[in-house]
Amino acid sequence: MSGPGAGGRQAAQVAAGIFLTRVLGYVRELLFAHYLGNDWAADAFRVALRIPNTIRNLLGEGTLAGSFIPVYAAFNERPDK
Repeated sequence: MSGPGAGGRQAAQVAAGIFLTRVLGYVRELLFAHYLGNDWAADAFRVALRIPNTIRNLLGEGTLAGSFIPVYAAFNERPDK
């Protein structure tokens, strides 16, 4: 996508994706509360979800990705790679 308006269109797509994830997260929480309620099974499920979410936050959208990309780009620019 290039040309006039491409940046705005891409920003709108990103915003729509973020909005969609928020809505789906809300629906997930509604279903979670309806089916599991507030007991030990709900707590166990939350703990089980925390592990992959933490890994995703670190590797996908967290500090590791933010620090790795500049180092990797600098490494690729070196002539002796």
